[in-house]
Amino acid sequence: MKLKRLIGKDGLPFIDFAAIIFFSLYYILPSFSGSFNRTLVLFLGIGYFLYVLLKDRKIGVSFISIFTAVTVIAFAFLLLTETKTVAESASNRLLKVFMSKFSQYFFMYLPGLFLIRVLKNANKEQKNALLMLLLVLYIIVLYNTFIVVLENPDAVRSWENFSEMEAENIGNYYFVYSVPIIITGLSVCMARLKGFKKFFCLGFIFVLFVFLLLASYTLAVLIAVLGLILQVFLSLKSPVTKILFIIAAVIALFFVPDLLLFISENAPSGNMAIRFKELYSFFTSGDSSGYNLNGRLTLYRMSIEAFLNSPIIGNRNLDFDGHATFLTVLADTGIIGGIPFYYLLFSMNKRMKAFLNENARNFIPAFFSLLLMGFTNPIHNSLPLAFAVWFIVPLIINALINKEGEKVK
Repeated sequence: MKLKRLIGKDGLPFIDFAAIIFFSLYYILPSFSGSFNRTLVLFLGIGYFLYVLLKDRKIGVSFISIFTAVTVIAFAFLLLTETKTVAESASNRLLKVFMSKFSQYFFMYLPGLFLIRVLKNANKEQKNALLMLLLVLYIIVLYNTFIVVLENPDAVRSWENFSEMEAENIGNYYFVYSVPIIITGLSVCMARLKGFKKFFCLGFIFVLFVFLLLASYTLAVLIAVLGLILQVFLSLKSPVTKILFIIAAVIALFFVPDLLLFISENAPSGNMAIRFKELYSFFTSGDSSGYNLNGRLTLYRMSIEAFLNSPIIGNRNLDFDGHATFLTVLADTGIIGGIPFYYLLFSMNKRMKAFLNENARNFIPAFFSLLLMGFTNPIHNSLPLAFAVWFIVPLIINALINKEGEKVK
């Protein structure tokens, strides 16, 4: 009976179900994504979009604006910037530059199309099967990465052995970027569920925090903490309780430097110790001269200045990488590329909340974490992050919190 519910007529059509399983593997499992030509997968994604356009005209037409915005961004980069990722001598160079940029932003938002199809059509068994698949995939990558970082905490920062790591399903920093988003989704469930599910979410959150600490990604740890705090605040119902929480949070700020110092002195790696010590110095004396912190702040400032110097068409050739997607898109392409970029971002957020109905506020921490990540890191090519924010977290909220994971209209 359950098998019939998975592939039967009552629920998500088989083509959708198979496509979502394929792209779940592609977005999360490094060895799987490394086995396929990116252009081929891009055309498969476009093919799925056209399939949805024919199958569900309302959804398909609404996503035409997404498709159009991605196309405009790709043309903006092609016409307004000099890319360094495609060699000058490459054949069909202009086409390759366009396709490279188009694929980056298309893959960033394609998971939203999967999510809406699932929320509108999938039955409870199909949603649970997808959640189980996602859990297994994450555990595979987490386990393999844990083994590596226990021996060498700086391993996931290195690109020298990237192909080998990819083949062994070891997560690099693209995978690490997705972890704070997953934590916010699990925190929603921890606050709303009861019994075993509640303790499972709590335990998994603990494992993910340990993973971030071992992987030595300071910003990811901080973003995860802030997202978790926001979720706790939103889960409070009494205005008095919220006021007390804010007061407690303000008081806790005075102890942040001590906590940062403690972490820096007990960090599992030298990189983590250095970064938390820099944050300690920044909070206690305003000193931002540390190598990592100063370097980041300098790049962010240079990106903002570059945009202000040429706000309309951006800058054709910058001699630095701003290291923050939400800033560099403005520095590179000005408002010509910035407007469709931010339209994509906030339009997709609006769609997610509309489909989550009364649980829309539970998506706020995930989107907040995405904003923090995008303003501090290069995330435009991070497949796991895009899948986490536009598919996994909304699916968790709908399937585990909505009554019986009901379909949405």
